[in-house]
Amino acid sequence: MQLLYHIARLLVGALFVFSGFVKGVDPLGFTYKITDYLTAFHMIFLVPAAFCIAMFFILAEFTIGLALIFRVRIKETVSAALVFILFFTVLTLIIAFTNPVSDCGCFGDAVILSNWQTFYKNLVLLLLIVFLVWYEFRDHQPADYTGEWLWLGGFALVMLLTSVYCYRHLPLLDFRPYRIGTYIPDKMKLPEGVLPLESKMLLYYEKDGVVEEFTEDNYPWQDSTWKWKETKTVVIKENKAEIHDFVLTDAETGEEVTDSLLYRADDVFLLVTYDLEKAKKRQLKRANELAAWCSEHGFAFYALTSTGPADIQRFKRELGLDYAFANADEIMLKTVIRANPGLVYLHRGVIMDKWHGNDLPKVSAWSGQPLAEAATHRRHMTERRVFWLYGGLALLTLGLFMVYAVSFRKKKR
Repeated sequence: MQLLYHIARLLVGALFVFSGFVKGVDPLGFTYKITDYLTAFHMIFLVPAAFCIAMFFILAEFTIGLALIFRVRIKETVSAALVFILFFTVLTLIIAFTNPVSDCGCFGDAVILSNWQTFYKNLVLLLLIVFLVWYEFRDHQPADYTGEWLWLGGFALVMLLTSVYCYRHLPLLDFRPYRIGTYIPDKMKLPEGVLPLESKMLLYYEKDGVVEEFTEDNYPWQDSTWKWKETKTVVIKENKAEIHDFVLTDAETGEEVTDSLLYRADDVFLLVTYDLEKAKKRQLKRANELAAWCSEHGFAFYALTSTGPADIQRFKRELGLDYAFANADEIMLKTVIRANPGLVYLHRGVIMDKWHGNDLPKVSAWSGQPLAEAATHRRHMTERRVFWLYGGLALLTLGLFMVYAVSFRKKKR
């Protein structure tokens, strides 16, 4: 029984940590998913609080998971896990029946589950957590130490710092089809052997006044007493390429410029701002410098937005924006980069680098060789993340262990 308990505890804890982490490194993406659900359930009044709701679930899930693994405030933890999973089991059952959003978003973009798969997953988790609650509450004696609440706070703080960093810059891990190194034209094609539409043929035959449905495998071709009535083709499944909505249209001319940018021999810079109203105006103005630099060196520069042409012209006048715009699908733009605005650098259709609007490059220091500058930027970003973020988290973890060790010795005395 004890072995089963530890297996269940570690399994549930690891799943909670994984789920919280993959959403925590992309908090803006999870915010978009929360917004979709609130809109689908006609709770528009809560949309302004979508980011706070997303962060609450991220921190709760990650903290509960680590607390289960390390058995911190274990009775409170299994109780919180039970409340958490009960809420989501009921919610996902409703979602499975109504299907307001096709992807549940419970594992961010790392693992895509259907709504029914999510419900079954939650059902298994519910059974495991009920077992954990029963096991823990057989013994009514308290078993906690002074520093355990600090542990819980430390767990939440670790995830909070990570999420804030990813929100203000870019996700530490990118699970989307537009990750750095992606050759976009390849992702716009279906895998070899996969058809856009999967269908089956239904044949209807009549006998003695009764019409029955058959398939190509079982229709009564040898029985002449059956008379053919009609044939229907039914679509079973529609297959889409991983990137299926990357379509760019020049906001002034109305001409599609997708291929001219993807297959351009020179480098291309795309300033992605899915909604100009919500974009940071200071960063849009800063992009003028980059657009001028691109023009000077013969590189293409476009700002991609879902905002209509009339509003684009208004923003250009008000902010003095001196660069071309192209219209694109809002959801696609939100998927390309988790920033508004954000910068994407393409080299012959390959995504070479990305910058959050807070990190737009100062082109005055650039040499005119974007490939070299992108490589330098990626190296510096990696070094900075390792040193500041993970170095800081390691120190925080060490401090928590010291607090726990001191409290444990006090308890023993």
